[in-house]
Amino acid sequence: MSFGGKLTRDDVQREMALTDVLVTPSRWTEIRPLVMLEAHAAGARVIATDLGGMAELAHDGLEGRLFPEGDMGGLRACIEAEMAAAECSIDVAGRPGPSPLFRSWPDVTAALVEHYRELC
Repeated sequence: MSFGGKLTRDDVQREMALTDVLVTPSRWTEIRPLVMLEAHAAGARVIATDLGGMAELAHDGLEGRLFPEGDMGGLRACIEAEMAAAECSIDVAGRPGPSPLFRSWPDVTAALVEHYRELC
C-alpha cells in the first residue's frame, strides 16, 4: 500500500472522476462520509461496511454494495459482484454499472437538504 500525499480540491475531483468503484472498509461508525459523497458525485459506485452513514449512502445493489464489518469474504463477494455487473451493463453516462445516486455537488446538497427536512 502507498499513499500519494495530500490532494487539493481539484486533485480529489480529478481522482474521483477516474474511479469506477470506491471501497470503504471502515470499522468506525461513520456519520456521513464525505469521501462517499464525493464518489457518488463523480459517478462512482461504493462498496462499504454496513455501519452508520455508510449503509445509508450505499444502498445495497443500488449505488453500491454493503458487507458486514470485518467480513473479508463479504467484501470479496461485493468486489466480485461489482466486477460481474460492470461486464454486462452500461449506465446513462456510458460508464459500466448502474447509474449513480448523485450526479453533482448540487445533487448531493439537494439530497442532504431533503434528508434534513424529513428529519425535522
